[in-house]
Amino acid sequence: MTTTEICYWMISIPNQGNPTKTTQTLKSNVEGRGGEHYALQKLPLQRLKVGTLDKLIALSDDLGRVDASSKNVVSKLHRTYAELEDSTGQLLSVYNKSIRGYITNFLWDEGHFNPRAQLRDLVQVIHSNMVKTAEHLRKWSAALSEIENKLAAIERKKTGSLMNRSLGEYISAEDWYHGEYLTSALVVVPTPKMDQFMAHYEFFEDTPAHKAYYEMLNKRAEHEEAVEHEAGDGSAEEKEALKGQKAKAKAQDLACRVVVPDSAKRLTADKEFTLVRVLLLQRGYPWFKYVAMKNGYAVRDFDIAELEDCDDEKELRELQKKQASQKKKLKLFCKNTFSETFANWMHLKLIRCFVESVLRFGLPVDFTISVVKPVKGKEQQMLKVLEQKYAFLLDKILQDKGKGSNDDIDYSGQLQSFFPFVMVKTKVDL
Repeated sequence: MTTTEICYWMISIPNQGNPTKTTQTLKSNVEGRGGEHYALQKLPLQRLKVGTLDKLIALSDDLGRVDASSKNVVSKLHRTYAELEDSTGQLLSVYNKSIRGYITNFLWDEGHFNPRAQLRDLVQVIHSNMVKTAEHLRKWSAALSEIENKLAAIERKKTGSLMNRSLGEYISAEDWYHGEYLTSALVVVPTPKMDQFMAHYEFFEDTPAHKAYYEMLNKRAEHEEAVEHEAGDGSAEEKEALKGQKAKAKAQDLACRVVVPDSAKRLTADKEFTLVRVLLLQRGYPWFKYVAMKNGYAVRDFDIAELEDCDDEKELRELQKKQASQKKKLKLFCKNTFSETFANWMHLKLIRCFVESVLRFGLPVDFTISVVKPVKGKEQQMLKVLEQKYAFLLDKILQDKGKGSNDDIDYSGQLQSFFPFVMVKTKVDL
C-alpha cells in the first residue's frame, strides 16, 4: 500500500498594525522559495476566550498530547480505509473537499465549535470525539480480524503440512477402526524416514524410548504413592493391592506387543510428510504416541466423528460472507467518520496555534495565521530563510521579556523548536 505524506505548516505572525502587509510579506517570502502560501480568512481570533495566563500555559501543555493522539486516529482511519479499498491511490475527502482543499481553505465551524466557549472545553470536546472514534474503530477492526483469523485457520488446515492440516479428507470409514480392544493411530512420518518407519513401527518395544516410557511411568507412580502415603489415604492392604496391580499391568505390557503386524497403510503424502494409519491395542495408544514421538514421528489425535461434525467448506462460505459484510461496514465507518475527525483535528491545530500565539505575542490578540506548504525535501532551507527574515520578532520578544519580572520563563510552549514566529506542523502519512 502506497502512502501520501501530508505536510503543511500553520504559521502565526504579529500584525504590527498592518495585517495586510504582514500577510503579503509572508506570502512573498514563502513563494519566493518555491513554497505555497494560503491566508486563512474569517477566523474568530478576536472572539476566542483567552482566560488567565496560568490556564493558557496548562492548556498549551495538554494540546501537544491531544494533538499527537488525534493525529494517530486520523492516520488509522485513513490507513484502514486504504487497506479495504481496492484503489489505494485516492485519499479520503473532508466534507466533499480534498484534504489539501480543506486545509488551505480552512474555515472555523461555529456551528460545532462556539468561539465563546472556554478553550479547554473545546479541546475536551475534540478529545472525547477522538477517543470515541478510536474505540469504535478498534472494535470494528477487531471483529474483522477475528473473522480473518478463523479464515486463516481453515486455510492452514487445507494448505498446511500434514503436521497441522485437517486430516478428515484423507480418512474414510473403511480405513478407521476403533473397537473395544483395537484402535487406529495416525502417524505423520517425515518422507525421508518412511523406509525406516515401515521397518521398525511393529517393534517400538525394542527401542530405548520403550524403556524411557516405563521409567517415566514408574517415577509418576512413585510420586503418587508418596502423595497417598503423606495423605494417609487407604489401608496398607489396599496400597499393596494397588502396587501389585501396577506391577501386573507392567508385566502384561512388557510381554505383549502393541502394534498389529502388517497394519500400516499409507493414506496420503505432501512434500515433507507421509500420513500412515496403523492398528494397535487400545490400551497401548499412550505408549505408542510417546515412543513414536521419541523416534521422530508424530501421532495426530483423530476422532472419526469429526468427519460428520465438521464441515469446513460450509464454515468457510459463512465466514467469507461475514468478512465481506464486516469489511463493507468498516469501510463505510471510516469514510463517514473521516470528515468529522479530520475537521476536529484541524480545529485543534488552530486552537493550538492561537494559544501559542497569545503566549508568545501577548494581548490584545493581533496576529495573522496562514497555512504554508513547503517544498518537499527543502523544509529546513525554508525554515532557515524564515528565521532570518523574522529574527527581529525574536529580538523584540526577548526585549519585552527582559522588562518584566518573569524574564527567565519561556511562555512560548515550544521549547524544543523555538522560532521567531509560531509554527504548528500538520504532518501525517495517509
